[in-house]
Amino acid sequence: MKTSRRFLSFGLAALAALATTSASRADFEISIYVGGMLVETASVGGGGFSDVEDGGGQRTYTVDTATLNAAIAGALPGSHIVFGRLTAATNFPFATGNDQANLNVQGSVGFVGSGTPETVEIVASANDYQAPTGNPKVMSSTFSGNFINTNVGDTASFYSNFGRTDMLTDTPPGVGPGNPDSTVALTALSLNNSGSQSSFPSLPTVFVGLGNGATPFALTNDTSLVLGNNPNSAILFSGSTLVGGAVPEPASMALVLLGAPLAFGVYRRRKAQAQA
Repeated sequence: MKTSRRFLSFGLAALAALATTSASRADFEISIYVGGMLVETASVGGGGFSDVEDGGGQRTYTVDTATLNAAIAGALPGSHIVFGRLTAATNFPFATGNDQANLNVQGSVGFVGSGTPETVEIVASANDYQAPTGNPKVMSSTFSGNFINTNVGDTASFYSNFGRTDMLTDTPPGVGPGNPDSTVALTALSLNNSGSQSSFPSLPTVFVGLGNGATPFALTNDTSLVLGNNPNSAILFSGSTLVGGAVPEPASMALVLLGAPLAFGVYRRRKAQAQA
């Protein structure tokens, strides 16, 4: 059984001195790795997003998947990986006082045609959360999604990280749990599936006590996938990290991704070409 061994996500470089204001540095970025290679980083001020929208106390970033898929094809000409969509949402900079902080990443990734399985890693980091100010803090992680035409050996894993405020992902030498930039152990959930289409196995919310954590702080989500043990397969996923002053109510962890249809426009076109 193939497992993803390249968790390049949590090597996080300082982007500015502590005296630098949050307005002068990127407060959010998302990096995409295929086969362990960084193929694109989308960031505030650096481009890579097709849309950034505020609403309902959330800021939602939509990655330009046409540009992303072109970057994958250019960097890895033999790759079968195609993104259908990729979005991230955070309540920074809207959360204040004792509001819970959140970071959610969701998307769809396809493996078009047949070939050797490939790893995909999506690392999203948001800086300078100012809430909650109360202590002790608790971090919770949830992960859900669907496997489509996958096979044993295809996996989906999710990691949450709470840390210092200058944690972003420009330079990723660190690996997984125990990275020196982590202030707590990472929470991890791993999945396998066999069959034509199914939801992820039921996964409980995982809680980690943070103790008396200071503000501001950063959150990082790392989603790692192995895909390609079956031709023309896909994984749909949604991972969320939440930090609050107490164990959150289940309603506060609700995710909206899986209630809506997912567009696989690029995926379908590539699949049709592969089968032509």
